[in-house]
Amino acid sequence: MALQPQYFVSGSMLRHIFSMAHTSMFALVALVLVDALDLLFLSFLGDVDVVAGLGFAWPLIFFTLAVSLGISTAMTALVSRAEGRGDRDRAKIFATHILVFGGGISAAMTVVLWLSAPYMLSLLGATGRAHELGTSYLQIVMLCLPVLVLSMSSGALLRAIGARQLSMWAKIAGATVNAVLDPIFIFGFGWGVEGAAWATVLSRITIM
Repeated sequence: MALQPQYFVSGSMLRHIFSMAHTSMFALVALVLVDALDLLFLSFLGDVDVVAGLGFAWPLIFFTLAVSLGISTAMTALVSRAEGRGDRDRAKIFATHILVFGGGISAAMTVVLWLSAPYMLSLLGATGRAHELGTSYLQIVMLCLPVLVLSMSSGALLRAIGARQLSMWAKIAGATVNAVLDPIFIFGFGWGVEGAAWATVLSRITIM
């Protein structure tokens, strides 16, 4: 991708801030919209245990989202500073190290959270069928945690080098895929909670 170096060191500072802010805002809204769509479509099943199961799973999912945001923030801070100095080689080194670190830490978190999901949901107070459904949803969604971390880090990299709209549209595409697949998997195939979880997995893969 041919991108001009030092993208943000010329022109109107206010314009740069606005362009970064509104694209980041829409990207984060699209990211959270995936979980909201899961809840919306699953609520049409009229099963209280399904909604409760998602409610118990979400704190752990949002924890992984917070980790992803932290790693992507490091990407933006380090790469953008190197770009501002005109040091593209240094920016590449930072980007590579952060992607490797993010992939490694997310893979480890995937294993730990997948294995401990039943115990963690029990600590949160889940019991009975809500516990079973929440565990199923959480374990499936956790499979794509490395994809989530790498996609958010890659999006931060794109914003740091000036391709902010590409990052935004990638996340909007992911939310769109989830909106299309949720009703198909949940109602068409009759997969219920597992269908919503797999739709989320595929939507996050789309972001990559």
